Amino acid sequence: MAPAMSLASDVLTVTATGDAASRRVSAAGEVDAFSAGHLAAAVEAALTDGARQLLLDLTAVTFLGVAGVRAVAEAQRHAAGAGVQLRTRVGHPAVRWPLVASGVWQLLGAEWAPAHAQP
Repeated sequence: MAPAMSLASDVLTVTATGDAASRRVSAAGEVDAFSAGHLAAAVEAALTDGARQLLLDLTAVTFLGVAGVRAVAEAQRHAAGAGVQLRTRVGHPAVRWPLVASGVWQLLGAEWAPAHAQP
């Protein structure tokens, strides 16, 4: 099992867990111009760990700015280039809307998992 990794800023906490085959990068808070690098770094680390599957769990993210949209799009591009299956899960309208408006939602095939629908 790969060690857990945790990055935090004033507005965002990112945690990576899982094993060599399957990793999960979970983010909580706001992904903006100042915090998007934390998300990108965690995704990049998961991809270089050799994972074949990666879940990008954004269900606890409450804001996704342009830099966040770019970080998510780059995650998809890097995962595809590495032959990694990336799944993205979103749970807040303020995160879903910018992904849909930018066209990234369709590229990701993202999952809509609003908080009230989760067990």
